[in-house]
Amino acid sequence: MRRIMHLVLAISPAWRWAIWSAYTLAWTTALLVPPPPLPEVPERAEEAYRWGLFLFAKTVHVSANAVWAAMTCWLPVGRSSRAVLFGVLALQAIGTEYSQWFMDIGRHGSVRDVALDWAGVGLGVLACLWLRHRGFTRPPAPAEPAELLEPPDRGLAESNPRSARAR
Repeated sequence: MRRIMHLVLAISPAWRWAIWSAYTLAWTTALLVPPPPLPEVPERAEEAYRWGLFLFAKTVHVSANAVWAAMTCWLPVGRSSRAVLFGVLALQAIGTEYSQWFMDIGRHGSVRDVALDWAGVGLGVLACLWLRHRGFTRPPAPAEPAELLEPPDRGLAESNPRSARAR
């Protein structure tokens, strides 16, 4: 996992912002377009189907915001700017749900969805703090070209010519 995290952290700041912005646009758009039509379901299975669909949709709300918040930790900004970005995530939750009340798209705004979005942001922040605690905050320092060519040290005794003669 450490190797993957270092590869992810090695992505340039411009690409990080581009990826974060694309995710922001995609998630906001997904919340403001009409939902896909539901398939025909036998009457006896309709309640179970709708309950499963409800659970899936709410899981997506939490997961998408958790990923988005974790991606916010990935941006090359200071603490105060990151706090502002987390505020943007919280306001986006309110804004999209509020917009759903006024748009005739087959969705309805919900305070519950805002709470679920905020729970997802909270999980993403916790993931960010955990990753920082584990040391996944910065990419590893690049190795010097000479260090890449030299064999690793095997200890002082083997690298010291005097200790080799004493054997």
